[in-house]
Amino acid sequence: MKTKSLIKTLFLLLTVTLGSSCSKENSTADGDVSLLYNRWWYESNNTNPAPDLFFNSTGAYQQHQVISGVSVFYNGTWTWEDQDQKIMKVIHDSGTGTTTTLWFQFSGIQEGRFKVKQSSDGVTFSNTTLVYLFTNE
Repeated sequence: MKTKSLIKTLFLLLTVTLGSSCSKENSTADGDVSLLYNRWWYESNNTNPAPDLFFNSTGAYQQHQVISGVSVFYNGTWTWEDQDQKIMKVIHDSGTGTTTTLWFQFSGIQEGRFKVKQSSDGVTFSNTTLVYLFTNE
């Protein structure tokens, strides 16, 4: 009788421990999308940097890039295509007078960084994951 009680107690303890660690890990990995808003983000790869990004909480989007030594800004809008999956649709003027539509799939969102993959059709995302860091400039 004591053995059954001990086994039940150990099983309950194990279930609670595993359940709480899994849910904590999942919520941390998903991240809070509001951490993306109203900040300039720069891609951490300095050898071939991607554009700096700004997601205004009102749905405005800005992109900054230095091309041949010239600083260029692009403006547009963003909406959540699927906020649960962290997929954002961005429409902006690429500087050529034509609009460009891209989709970003975010992961690992934290206070000072996030990971993102890009798509041109909203379905197939690149195999390359870019890491963006927060800058207060």
